[in-house]
Amino acid sequence: MKSGFPLSRRSAFTLIELLVVIAIIALLMALLLPAIQKVREAANKMICQSNLRQFAIAMHNYAGDYSSQLPPSRGFALTGPQVDDKFRCWTHLLLPYIEQDNVAKQYDPNKRWSDTTPNGTGLSNMDVAKNTFKLFVCPSAPSDRAPNTAFIATFSPGPGSQSVPSANFGIGDYAAIRQVRYRYYRANGLTVADSAGSPISVVGGNITADNESALGGVMKQTTRTPITSVYDGLSNSILFIEDAGRPNNWRRTTTSPRTEQTPALSDQLGWASPDGGVMSVDGCNSLTGNVNGGSAARSTTNAIINCNNDSEPYSFHPGGVCSVMGDGSVRYIREGISAQAFAALCTARGGEVNIEED
Repeated sequence: MKSGFPLSRRSAFTLIELLVVIAIIALLMALLLPAIQKVREAANKMICQSNLRQFAIAMHNYAGDYSSQLPPSRGFALTGPQVDDKFRCWTHLLLPYIEQDNVAKQYDPNKRWSDTTPNGTGLSNMDVAKNTFKLFVCPSAPSDRAPNTAFIATFSPGPGSQSVPSANFGIGDYAAIRQVRYRYYRANGLTVADSAGSPISVVGGNITADNESALGGVMKQTTRTPITSVYDGLSNSILFIEDAGRPNNWRRTTTSPRTEQTPALSDQLGWASPDGGVMSVDGCNSLTGNVNGGSAARSTTNAIINCNNDSEPYSFHPGGVCSVMGDGSVRYIREGISAQAFAALCTARGGEVNIEED
């Protein structure tokens, strides 16, 4: 006997309906992705600034233990003359102040940072240099980096030369500013004081020597720096700044932004290396991406920030770099800052007046 109820058919999406749903989902994803990336970058930027602030706090804690003096940025062998022989970097001295005391105990301060002979713990300073700490890494920078290439390091004055093999060293995306070089001023058509009260025009000049007393950063190279000797003021002087992505060489040109160059930089060996933790500001050619050399002449194609990470300010944040001032305040310095204003922020005893905000 047939039932009085009609047979029901199972409903299903048609192919056109499925395609419409997929298209709507794809459109929503396309709209949401930039917002998600923007939020992620904002979080990364906050972490990066927090890293820099922690370094500044650690530096002041160090100064509290050493009669209000900051450590030398590099050099400073414990025995013999105090010379800039790239003996070690400020980063080693701060390890106990950033909760890495166990690592600090593995490092022998009486040996060069790159010494390969075992210390009392069985590890060498070179082994210690291969540690990577989260605090030294900007989260926006690439995490997968090629190792540096083998090269010969020459120390002068010092013990001579040393062969450094290809290796991955502990990442160091932050650096102290050693000095602003004369070539930076020359290329940007600026004047600079060689000594207090003695302005010298370097446009078209032949000045090649650098003067730490006028052009140096907060920390001196080979001696401890009394905080009171930062005459320009701690709040007006950069203590640490981003130089991210090393040892891979990244550069910006007009045709290919942030193109990774090969091989990796040979002298940017991470946080432990004096060449990795300390930079000298030269400025770059914005057309070629090259760092200005000693013969750089006045040019209208100069770039200051995010042009080359070979000991120059560089980040993977849009439009600027993170930095921390000597008083611990964090500042985001934008690419559009003038050459004169940036030089004033980098030098700690130049006597400049900060006339422009970033």
